[in-house]
Amino acid sequence: MSASIDTPTRRATLSSLAADSSVLPYSVLRENLKFATEDELESFLIAAVYDGYIKGEIDPQNQQFYVHDFAVGKVDPAQLPEVANTLAQWIERAEQLITKMEANIDDSDRKLFERMNCERAVEEAIITNRDAARTAEVSDPPKVSASVDGPKEPKRLRSRGWFKF
Repeated sequence: MSASIDTPTRRATLSSLAADSSVLPYSVLRENLKFATEDELESFLIAAVYDGYIKGEIDPQNQQFYVHDFAVGKVDPAQLPEVANTLAQWIERAEQLITKMEANIDDSDRKLFERMNCERAVEEAIITNRDAARTAEVSDPPKVSASVDGPKEPKRLRSRGWFKF
C-alpha cells in the first residue's frame, strides 16, 4: 500500500466521497485516496468492507465502487451536545420499552399460571367424574329388558320414582 497517507485519513476521505455519491469511479478513489495501483485500492476497499466501515460492491470490470452504506468518520465537536442528547433520549425510550416488555412478560406469566391451574382443576374434575362413573357402572349395572319386538318403553312407578320395563 502507498504510504503517502494513513488508513484513518483514507477512511475519512472515503466517507466524504461516499456522502457525495453512491457510485465512485476507481479514478476518483485512486486520486483522492492516493493509491498508486488498482490492486492497492481494491485491497483497501476490501479491508474497509470487512472491517464494517463501509458497505458496498466492488466492480473491477467497470472500475467502480457502489456504496450501500458507510460510517461517518468524525463528529464535529459543536454537534457533541446534540448527539449526547439524542443518545440520552434513545436510552430513556429503550429503558421505557424494556420496562413495558417486562410488565407484559409478568402479566403473560400470571395469565399462563392461572390458565394452567384452571386446566389442572378441569383435568382433576374429569378424572374424578370418570372414576365416579366407573364405580357407579360396576356397582349398579343398568337394567334393560328386551323382547323379540324390541325394547319396551319404561313405565314409571309412582311411589318410588323408578322405571319398570
